[in-house]
Amino acid sequence: MQQGHPRHKQLRRADHEMYLHNRHKLVGLAAISNLFSSFGESIKTACKKMQKAFGFINE
Repeated sequence: MQQGHPRHKQLRRADHEMYLHNRHKLVGLAAISNLFSSFGESIKTACKKMQKAFGFINE
């Protein structure tokens, strides 16, 4: 009696590996996004301090 197509096991393994790859890629993209947002915040803070020092902002 046949147990199923022999390629089924290979396809399931490939699906699982693709799931792991996509999860790993998503974690990397989230880390890059956090890095750029932190750079943006630090640049914004630095610009505000420079504007205050040069008198562009009257607070």
